[in-house]
Amino acid sequence: MTHNADTHKQCSKCKEVKERGEFATRKDSKDGLRGGCMVCLSKWRKKHYWETRELRLAESNRHHKENKDKINESRRNYRLQNLEKVRAEERVASARPNNRARMKEYNKRYRAENGDEIRAHQREYCIKNRVIISAKASKYYLDNKVMMRIKGRQRYANNMVLNQEKARIYRIEERKTQLTLVLLNEIRKVAK
Repeated sequence: MTHNADTHKQCSKCKEVKERGEFATRKDSKDGLRGGCMVCLSKWRKKHYWETRELRLAESNRHHKENKDKINESRRNYRLQNLEKVRAEERVASARPNNRARMKEYNKRYRAENGDEIRAHQREYCIKNRVIISAKASKYYLDNKVMMRIKGRQRYANNMVLNQEKARIYRIEERKTQLTLVLLNEIRKVAK
């Protein structure tokens, strides 16, 4: 089959003649294009990925174990230098519905499995930073004194209403119990 070399090329993998736009670029080749088309290249990459996946994961894990401190330090530095960018990415990721549910489940499982460690870390943090925590709490109280009083009154009123409702229900149940006992006594008298 004849084709125009300026506009078409034969794929070295599937042997089909395709337009030059269907080939990836390659600087060191004569025509500046790869030998295989993008479809064949994509198939090969997928196949190669799954064939070498376990080997690459093992190598990655080994590298991470050997360089754990260096990698963690690098991540910490990046986070500190790009804090706003990292936080924006975290907000976007946590806003995705499927991530939110998955993160919630992961956090729940993590807290259940590591509860003692988390509590120990929190205690240690509170002991080390007692003065800072106390100062922040005092500042928050001073900045929000009026709002805290309003919320406290609302909570008190809500609890009062709730407690009144509970007391009313309790009185009704108590009255039902008393009436039931009176009826039982009357039935016993009649039965004798």
